[in-house]
Amino acid sequence: DKGRLRQLLHNLVKNAIEAIHDNQGSTLWIRTQREHVTGADCAELSVRDDGPGFPDHLLASAFEPYVTTKPKGTGLGLAVVKKIVEEHGGWIQLETPAEGGARIVIRLPFRHEDTGVSTTPGVPAIPLNTDQEAG
Repeated sequence: DKGRLRQLLHNLVKNAIEAIHDNQGSTLWIRTQREHVTGADCAELSVRDDGPGFPDHLLASAFEPYVTTKPKGTGLGLAVVKKIVEEHGGWIQLETPAEGGARIVIRLPFRHEDTGVSTTPGVPAIPLNTDQEAG
């Protein structure tokens, strides 16, 4: 659903902006691309910042509720993102690039708009409007 996906993107961008807000000259990257993974077409979204990143001891629990690296953070942003990704039959991963910062990669399987059927049996997915792709 569009509202949940909008919330997902909002949370990711908000987290990245908060991570870099004190660093003058910092950068936030947002990338989307189409991927073919394990027999299914997916939309891949990655959000990366060059902030302080995640400490090693939090990597395994970064998507759990109430886990935060911010003094005033609630620790719910990434937990909500993970829940939305799972609701849409997707996959999420946290990466810590060698050059610093954090990168969240999400893959969501497509479904065809006309049928509402996922390209992966039993997996809910996001709509793919093939008419818009051609234009």
